Amino acid sequence: MDIRPATLADMVTQSLDVWCWCNACCHHAVLSTAALIDRLGRDQGVLGVADHAYCGNCGSRDVETRPNWPTMGVVTQHSPMEPDAIE
Repeated sequence: MDIRPATLADMVTQSLDVWCWCNACCHHAVLSTAALIDRLGRDQGVLGVADHAYCGNCGSRDVETRPNWPTMGVVTQHSPMEPDAIE
C-alpha cells in the first residue's frame, strides 16, 4: 500500500479546503484550496501549507494545517506536544 502525504490536488478531489490553527493565540480559519493552488501549486502538501501561512489575528507563523473535514469541528485544547513530552 502506497501511503503519501495529502496534497492540495487531493483536497480538490475530495472537495475539501484547508483548516489552519494558530498555536500562539488559538485563532483558526479555513483557507480555500483553489486559492492555495493558485499561489502554491497542486503538488503542495497540505501540512506544508503551514510553512507559507501566518495568523491573521496575531501575526504568528506558528501555524498548523490539515484538511477541513466537515465532521471534525473545532479541536479544543489544541496545543503542540513538546519534543520532550513524547515518550
